[in-house]
Parts: sequence; C-alpha cells; structure tokens
Amino acid sequence: MIVTQESTFNEAAIELFDTQLKNWELAEKNYRSFGANRQKTIQLGNSRVILQHNPARIVSAASKIKPDEAPKRPCFLCPQQLPPQQQKVQLNDLFCLLVNPYPIFYPHFTIAATQHISQQIFPYLPDMLYFSKKLNNFTVFFNGAGAGASAPDHLHFQACKKNSMPVETEWD
Repeated sequence: MIVTQESTFNEAAIELFDTQLKNWELAEKNYRSFGANRQKTIQLGNSRVILQHNPARIVSAASKIKPDEAPKRPCFLCPQQLPPQQQKVQLNDLFCLLVNPYPIFYPHFTIAATQHISQQIFPYLPDMLYFSKKLNNFTVFFNGAGAGASAPDHLHFQACKKNSMPVETEWD
C-alpha cells in the first residue's frame, strides 16, 4: 500500500504499529518492556535532558557501525534482510515506514530507503520535510552517520509521537 493523504499517513502508521505489536513477538516484547525503562530528567541551564536506560536497545546501540565493520554485516534495513514478521507501509517510491523493534520512543518508527543508499541528509531533505508534513502527528528526525546511527550505511529517518523530545517544547 502506498499512502498519499495526510490522515492516511498518520492512520497507516498507527495501524502498522498496532498490527506489529499483535503479530511480531520481538516488537511486542520490547514495547511491553518499554514501560520498565528507567528515565531521569536533568536540567542543563534552560534545557531538559532525558537520560534513558533501555536494555532492549543494546542490540541496536551495539551494532557494527565502523566504516570497516558495517559492510561486513547484513544490512538490517534492506528489504531482503527484514525479518519475515516485519511489515512495512510504502510511503513513496523510495521510502517505507517500519516499526522500530528497539524503541527509544513509544511508538518509534524508522522511515527507511528501500534501496541501500548511504545515510546522508542533504539530497533527501525534501523527502524528510515531506514526511514531516504528511506524518503531522509525529516528529520526523535524522540521526546522521557520524552521530551514532545504528545503520550509518543505509539512508533512514526516524519518527516518534509529537512532543516526545524536549527540544520540541523548549524552543520558541
């Protein structure tokens, strides 16, 4: 299914999330344990920082990301490598929406390129802005290859419920 309308993007995301929690044991387990994550909010000047201890994220956080390591592992965002239980919603010709099975947010989505393209924002900024507009109940963000992305070799954005990140509520 390719979605085209604003409400359809939001509805498709929630429907995908609900379906994956019912039908994909890994996602269901990690989202069920999400409530047990420990969080601590600290104040740094005028800004809040939320620290999160999330044991389920270790699989993602410890993935091989060094330039000499990433090409040696199967790319977990390439369509042919997705687990059989992982469903997707095709957003356009190049990107699909996936439920992130190792969540930082509830819900947490990955908007992955359906081709193996390096993690770079500049050529795909219009796509990111398009998804930000169409997924207007969510915040779409980019975690660059040099900023700790667990898939630095595969183009992707992420999305979470609006106002889940302090930066969204703290800037004028």
